[in-house]
Amino acid sequence: MKKIIILIICFLLAGCSAAESEQSQSDEAGSQTTSGRSLSDSQETNEREKDREETVIKARIDDQTFEIVLNDSQAAEEFKELLPLTVEMEHVNGNEVYAPLGEQFTANNQQAGQIHAGDLKLWSGDGLVLFYKDFSSNYSYTDLGRMTDSKGLADALEQSSTVRFERE
Repeated sequence: MKKIIILIICFLLAGCSAAESEQSQSDEAGSQTTSGRSLSDSQETNEREKDREETVIKARIDDQTFEIVLNDSQAAEEFKELLPLTVEMEHVNGNEVYAPLGEQFTANNQQAGQIHAGDLKLWSGDGLVLFYKDFSSNYSYTDLGRMTDSKGLADALEQSSTVRFERE
């Protein structure tokens, strides 16, 4: 009888030891996964920063240069493929300049709501619009991007409505 009890105790201890070992291995695997995720998150952050760097373009008006950060959309990619591009833009409504691009882009029109100076948008799928004043609008546009700093944009467009868009 003592032998059976000793055997049962040995099996129980062996089972506890195996379960503890499995838990330890599982914890280590979880740590590696967590570390892997951290590394992956870090890599994703670096890739997003790299993408952001790749989506910065310049708009040159006379002797002034403005940075535009393009958004992550098909239309913005299609626009970027046209660069460098020089367009003669027409003043419209006292708050924007417009130029037909003669090419249909992938549109994702959304009601604008609030428009800000420095917004770059598509109107009707083939018209490039650069806004130089803030205002509310019920029109629908496809967003392309936004200037990082639009200070001086309206003054520059008073001097010339020829805009050269180019990659940074």
